Amino acid sequence: VASRYVQCSDVGHCPNHESPKATAHVLQSWLQQSHKERQKTTPLFTQNRIKERWGHTTLEELKSDEIELSLVDRLAVTFV
Repeated sequence: VASRYVQCSDVGHCPNHESPKATAHVLQSWLQQSHKERQKTTPLFTQNRIKERWGHTTLEELKSDEIELSLVDRLAVTFV
């Protein structure tokens, strides 16, 4: 299964509670793609600003070399 990394602005550690519309938008976009489409680097979605009850969040899909990880996250990724 191909993985994709999407960053949501103004959202903490629980995006499905803090930004449910944006989370649903990302998941639905990914699920609607075929397996072959998931392997490609085509953008996952076209709408990147989602209105939530509290305001707006911006979605940004990042490539693996663009993801900034903390030291703890890098260690976890290395050993898991």
